[in-house]
Amino acid sequence: MLDTTNTTLSNFLNHGCYKLGSPNQAEINTALTHLIEFATFNDISDLTTWLQPLLQLTQDQRLPVSTRSTALECLITLIESRPSSSNATPSLTWLTSVFSALVTLMAEIEEDEGWSLALDDDEEDLDALYIQAEQALGRLAQEVVKSHCDQLFELILAAVQQPLPSAWNVKHALLSVLAFTGEPLAESFSLATEHIYHVLQAGFDDPHPRVIYVAIYAIAQLSSPLKITFSTKPVHQQVLSWLLRCLENGAQPRLQAFAAKALINVLWDDGFRKW
Repeated sequence: MLDTTNTTLSNFLNHGCYKLGSPNQAEINTALTHLIEFATFNDISDLTTWLQPLLQLTQDQRLPVSTRSTALECLITLIESRPSSSNATPSLTWLTSVFSALVTLMAEIEEDEGWSLALDDDEEDLDALYIQAEQALGRLAQEVVKSHCDQLFELILAAVQQPLPSAWNVKHALLSVLAFTGEPLAESFSLATEHIYHVLQAGFDDPHPRVIYVAIYAIAQLSSPLKITFSTKPVHQQVLSWLLRCLENGAQPRLQAFAAKALINVLWDDGFRKW
C-alpha cells in the first residue's frame, strides 16, 4: 500500500494535476487518507520519503483547503508514529522545514471586518488552514519535546527575533507560536522570559485587533508555565497594564471580553491566592 500511495503522490506532484474535482484530486485525497490510517497503527521508519511531497501539498495554494489540511494531518501523524529509535540522532533533519512550513500556514489568515464584533470564539472556522496549522504545531511540540526540546526552542527564538515583521498576519502567526508551544516548552521559555516579554509587548503595541487578541491568548497560555517570572513585580505590573488597556477599549468588545478572562488567569497564577 505504501508503494502505491507514494506513486500516487509523486505522479500528482510531478505532473501538476491540480485541477479541482479531477480524478487526480480524488485519488490524492484517498491516498492521503490511507496513509493516515496506516501510520496510525504502524511505524513509518523513513519519514524523509514522505516529507517533501506532503510539505509541497500543504503549501500549494492552488489546491483546495481540504486537500492541504489532509496532507497536514498526514504529515503530523507520520511524525507522531515514527519509531522511538529515530530520536537517537543529535538533531532532527526534518524539523526546520516542518516548523517553517507550519509558521507559513499559520500566517494564511484573512481580514474579517466583522471579527471584532463577534463575542463567541465558537464562530471561528475550525477548518481554516491557519487554525489547523496552530493545532499541528502544538502536536509537533508535544512530540519533539521528548527528545529534541533544545532544537525546537532554538527555531522558535530565531523566528521571533525583534523587530517582528510588520505584516499583521505574520505577527499573528509568530505570537501564536508562543501560545501553542509555551506549555510543552515551559522550562525552556522560563530561561528566555525577557525575550518573550518583548515579543508580547510588540503584540500589544500593534494596532491590529487580531494581533492584540493572540497576544492576550499567549499571555493566558504562558501565565501558568511562566508564573514565577511573571509574578515578579515589574513584569507583573506590565502584563496587567496591557490587559487593563484592552479592558478599557470600548471599540473592541471582543478584546475586552477576552482580556477579562486572561486577567483572571494571570491574577490567579501570579499569586492572587496569596493576596
